[in-house]
Amino acid sequence: MSGVQGYDAVVVGSGPGGYVAALRLAQLGKRTALVERDRLGGECTNYACIPSKALLHVAKIMDYAERAAKYGLRMRVESIDVDALRKWRDGVVNSLSGGIKYLCDNYGVEVLQGEARLRGRGEIEVRSGSDSKQLRAGSVILATGSIPVQLRGVEQDGDLVVGSREAMQLRRVPSRLLIIGGGVVGLEAATLYSRLGSEVTIVEMMPQLLPGADQEVARYIERTLKQRGVKIMTNSKLDKLEKRSGAAVATVATQGGGMTVEADEVLVAVGRKPSSEGLALIGLEMDERGHVRVDAGMRTNVPGVYAVGDLVGPPYLAHKAMKQGKVAAENVAGLRSEFDSLVPSVIYSDPEIAFIGLTEEEARARGQVVVGRFPLSASGRARTMDEAEGFVKVIADAADGRILGIHMVGYGVSELAAEATMSMEFMATLEDVEAVIHPHPTLSEALMEAAEAARKRSVHIFQK
Repeated sequence: MSGVQGYDAVVVGSGPGGYVAALRLAQLGKRTALVERDRLGGECTNYACIPSKALLHVAKIMDYAERAAKYGLRMRVESIDVDALRKWRDGVVNSLSGGIKYLCDNYGVEVLQGEARLRGRGEIEVRSGSDSKQLRAGSVILATGSIPVQLRGVEQDGDLVVGSREAMQLRRVPSRLLIIGGGVVGLEAATLYSRLGSEVTIVEMMPQLLPGADQEVARYIERTLKQRGVKIMTNSKLDKLEKRSGAAVATVATQGGGMTVEADEVLVAVGRKPSSEGLALIGLEMDERGHVRVDAGMRTNVPGVYAVGDLVGPPYLAHKAMKQGKVAAENVAGLRSEFDSLVPSVIYSDPEIAFIGLTEEEARARGQVVVGRFPLSASGRARTMDEAEGFVKVIADAADGRILGIHMVGYGVSELAAEATMSMEFMATLEDVEAVIHPHPTLSEALMEAAEAARKRSVHIFQK
């Protein structure tokens, strides 16, 4: 076909799954094009993971400033320059997005800006305004990600009623913020805006925050947020949302009846769904929620077409997408690769939450288990940082000590998630974790101590 550009592989979507797949393909010697309709780096780099963590870092600095007097330091936050804060956030985002472009350029990945449409086997059209390019590839990797779920009857106007993107743009700090949804986005937004001075209310329809998480962890974070002034309404549902004189008036159904909540901004954070519109037209098999079905090698039912990341199902996590991107790329290149890894979850609330494997409730439903808990109040390192909130919990099979789940809440537990995941990935037992010398004083000792506590062997807490 005249005017058709040929590639070994074309990757559609430049989020964590897409750009990693493209770079891995280039490493393996494949001529690769990466198509992106928005900004290089996708949702995670530009609108979610990175900007939210940059803002949460600043919120944590404010927390330390408020506690400074107890350390003998005379300091306080006099005011918040929102414009400067946004500039800091944008600098972080732009540096990372630019880093992806640098890697693509140096590895020889051709980045194409535009909307990709699959026209047939190995044929892709890329439209950008009135321009159109025709591509042909031996393989296609779809990494189109996900989009926020819209609440029926609740129109997001990007001003009074917003989604996660607008919330992390930090256009202003509302006096009263209502968050619909107590999942990951809701908790991180509640942490950020309550630190910045907003009066925050969370409405969650399930019995606990973070539905599906370990109940002890969920109860702990709920108690901590309440202590910091966040109002939390579980077993509650938004019935109606009205706009009156520049404010939002929400009617919320609770177990005790209905109540009214007024807010200057409403964040709708009730989950995400796959960005798979139109993909069924090329014969891709999907589940009832619109996720593309794939095998362990990330292959779809259509020969030569692969899919990764949020598009193929939960958990909707960047690190899962990255791993799947590598697996797909390696299979395109003729290697044998499968996605069979455990996926840790991390929530950057304050305190942080990290977990991997079965919850205590799930583990007990399957058989006899032992549970070890180590409070960070007994951690020397946590005490030196004045971050003694939280705990580490290890759940193991009572018969052989094999670790079934690890759940952590507290400052810095995001950095313990990799060791927790590695322990489970290699089917470690309590004895295995105990055998590893953890440097002192570090937060990592809490994981070892929790493993010891499961067998009544921890020497830094009293156990009967």
